[in-house]
Amino acid sequence: MNQQKIAVIGGDERALEAASALLRAGKRVALYGFEEAPAKRCGGYGLDACEEPYTVKEAITGADIVLLPVPVYRRGVFNAPFRAGGFDGEERAVAGAGVTLLGGGIPAALAMGNVTLDLLSDPGFAEQNALPSAEGAIGLALLNYRSVLENSGCAVLGYGRIGRMTAKKLAALGAAVTVYDRKEEKRRAARTAGHAAEDFPALAENIGRYDLIFNTVPFPVADAQTVRAASPHTLYLELASSPGGLAAPAREEAPFTVLDAPGLPGKYSPRYAGEYLARRILDALDKK
Repeated sequence: MNQQKIAVIGGDERALEAASALLRAGKRVALYGFEEAPAKRCGGYGLDACEEPYTVKEAITGADIVLLPVPVYRRGVFNAPFRAGGFDGEERAVAGAGVTLLGGGIPAALAMGNVTLDLLSDPGFAEQNALPSAEGAIGLALLNYRSVLENSGCAVLGYGRIGRMTAKKLAALGAAVTVYDRKEEKRRAARTAGHAAEDFPALAENIGRYDLIFNTVPFPVADAQTVRAASPHTLYLELASSPGGLAAPAREEAPFTVLDAPGLPGKYSPRYAGEYLARRILDALDKK
């Protein structure tokens, strides 16, 4: 029986960890777009056994599954932080290849002629992504916040999976957490979990109380008038995808520090996140 092959095209350290786990599972792995990865030739990940193709087309030839980045594009650019000079459209070689694509936010131009498993619309991925996102956000806050979390006023905007986990972790560290969500059932759930909870209109009145604000909502929930009432010592962490929780004028006029924090699992918990990707790939291979 032929050894199953996975092509890993671009991506962050999650992709490298996934490749390492797949090699341990006895699969063939081709890496493309990791020339600038830490540890020359990715040796620190035990990836010296990976094939090193010269083109995307060569990488995907004979592949059962192609792992694309999560997300595939960030601000319109193919997500390949370890490729000097970027991809310059090379990724388009996967279109029409007749393979299974696994990635986040796979655009129609790449999906054409392929089977797609889009992680950004997958509840299982969102669930496992919540823990490393929350822990990464709090770790980033601790590195940039000039005080302790104990008794700090924290606002968590949005009470989805990442919002719930972030609020839970902050409360466990002694922070005073207020959750903001537009849905009454989510506000009730937040109160049941022991947090204060408000609808977004109340943020304008309360924003001056918060030392830290963690936004998980991918659309503006705070305007310029709201942020003007905030303390200049407040630290705002943007965890949501573009456009995020601050309208453009609000971001420009905010008196506080704004930290953009996309892709936290890939930056702070790549092994955890990469091993999950490998399990998803192995499950998909079993179903082929």
